[in-house]
Amino acid sequence: CEHICVLTVDGSVYTYGSGTKGQIGCGYVDSFTNEAFLLDCFGIVRIKDIASGGWHILAQSESNDLYGWGWNESYQLGGIEPSIVSKPELINITDDKNIETVDVIKISAGLRHSAIIDINGNVWAWGNNEHFQITELNVDKIMPICIYLSDLKKNYKTINCGRWNSYITY
Repeated sequence: CEHICVLTVDGSVYTYGSGTKGQIGCGYVDSFTNEAFLLDCFGIVRIKDIASGGWHILAQSESNDLYGWGWNESYQLGGIEPSIVSKPELINITDDKNIETVDVIKISAGLRHSAIIDINGNVWAWGNNEHFQITELNVDKIMPICIYLSDLKKNYKTINCGRWNSYITY
């Protein structure tokens, strides 16, 4: 909330608005800017998609890596510490054997949870689960977990996180 994130055609990311929860990504909190702030911390990494949640932002690089910053009190940034992440940090999501990092193809950010679809069509989600927006178990998920939907096919096309819900299409 209270922030705007802009992705340009050349893969640059700009933010502006309130940064009280680190969501501007400028490296400090309690800031407000009404001018667009270029996040130059990505260097030569080009960003191809962004998703803005309540007070956190996710960014997907052209090499399918995932970055996040902002408020992290529900671990919506995937297990990164601390509770406020004031600059973009790499979010590593590893397979079920905790061996390989998954490649991200779709991202979404809810109010206090996040979700992705990986290159194999699997859905991963983490963060606040108070309203069962991640799984049927009402327990917050600190680390990204692969969601197995036994009655549905794999190869999901999109993931969308709302305020207290998530949905996928295939």
